[in-house]
Amino acid sequence: MDKIGLKNFRRIYYTGMILLIILISSATGLSLFRFQKNEYNRRSSQLRESIMEQKKLYLQSIIREKFSDILFMEHSLNKQEEEKLTLALALYSEKTRNALTLTPHPNWESLFFRENNMYRIGIGHPDGGEIWNNGDSPLTNNPSLNRSSILQKDYLLSISLRKDYFDEKLKENILFNLTHTELPDNEYIWVNQVIDYNGGDNYAIRLLHPNLPHTEGDFLSTNTTDINGNKPYLEELEGVKEKGEIIFDYYFKEKTSNRISHKLSYARLCEKFDWIIATGVYLNDVDALIQREQEKMDRIFQRELQILMLTTSLIIFIALIALNQFEKLLQQAIREYTKRLEEAKNKLEIFAFMDPLTNLLNRRAIYDRLNEEIARSTRFEKEFCLIIADLDNFKKINDTLGHQAGDRVLTELAKLLKKEIRANDALGRWGGEEFLILLESTDLKTSVPIGEKLRRAVENYPFRWETEEIKVTLTMGVTQYRPGESIEDTIQRADENLYKGKNAGRNRVVS
Repeated sequence: MDKIGLKNFRRIYYTGMILLIILISSATGLSLFRFQKNEYNRRSSQLRESIMEQKKLYLQSIIREKFSDILFMEHSLNKQEEEKLTLALALYSEKTRNALTLTPHPNWESLFFRENNMYRIGIGHPDGGEIWNNGDSPLTNNPSLNRSSILQKDYLLSISLRKDYFDEKLKENILFNLTHTELPDNEYIWVNQVIDYNGGDNYAIRLLHPNLPHTEGDFLSTNTTDINGNKPYLEELEGVKEKGEIIFDYYFKEKTSNRISHKLSYARLCEKFDWIIATGVYLNDVDALIQREQEKMDRIFQRELQILMLTTSLIIFIALIALNQFEKLLQQAIREYTKRLEEAKNKLEIFAFMDPLTNLLNRRAIYDRLNEEIARSTRFEKEFCLIIADLDNFKKINDTLGHQAGDRVLTELAKLLKKEIRANDALGRWGGEEFLILLESTDLKTSVPIGEKLRRAVENYPFRWETEEIKVTLTMGVTQYRPGESIEDTIQRADENLYKGKNAGRNRVVS
């Protein structure tokens, strides 16, 4: 081959090699970046799902707690009405006896004319039917709310609580409780009463809605749509009809402004009154966090792509030597990207499992820790106990000194409790001003003194806000896990002990 031919061959060879190197390098670099970006998107999606799951559990816990409150209120109202009925029976018995001493055939209509609202009153004979009553109506199913008394001259007085009165009283108590429930971040609870389960216009009445109080009493329609064309009322109705509850998302006005935002809600059907009781959280924080991380990584990709294009241009002039340098730069870029990706992942994980105010485990994380402890207890036959602690009169602190003072009390209290518990115990913010403490390898006999120690430490701690000294106390419910039961049963028992302590005067430990 002559020199001209060899020169042309070398030119073609090197040109081909350079082009091949450029092609391979470009294809390899772009593939790696595409893979890393897809991996980032996948992890971001997983973290978003994790955060959403945590928010779903949080919403469910609020409504389930309110359903527990409803059962408690119904039980309390039963007790109250039983006491009233006992007094009413004594009063009406005396009234009837006095009437019978005056005449053997009293005018029962005149005697009980005003006693026809709460109670169904009947007069009869013990061995026969009624001779008079003040009107039939559905009565409660509770036998203790139906009483009778044999009077002189073989008369029988019966008195029963009317069901419609009891139900209306219970509804008032429930709505009062829900109206005065304080939730963080402008969250709230609303109630719709279903009239027609087939849906359509006027299918329900809005009973309670702190975001739109002027619409309470208005009729609702399943044909109503949000800004994206979703039909949230229809989705909610179909969900509670099928499963009794539903978690769904839509767009709705924020409480503190007229801005329409993405919202996640949980609704549950109270069949007793055909009520749908629901609460929700706006997803602005989650959407904004994911958007910021996405924009940050996009900027990284754009910068690294520019580096790749510059390096590829240099390869045209320095061929194989430049390729080696390019590989080093590429690896450095990948390491930097991976490091930043891990940092972003760590930040999102902290956001998903830690309470931002107190830096304690949040409800999701402490719940996972409880399930781990059940597994450990089952495997090694180790007992453990739970303490649910509630800050007494916390609303009064917020109302008198402001929410910043309340937040300061919560953060100081969290530090104090964390300092006082053992290293192997777990402490988390259960919700609002409630804290949950897991005591490992501890029985009930040992846990109660631990609770007393914590209670005294809080009672004697000098909480202050600016120049004000704040008196802070805790009421605690303590219980021991029973092998084979669910963690929900254990938590409920601790919660019941907490309410016993509240009813007994607060600032005490109840087991």
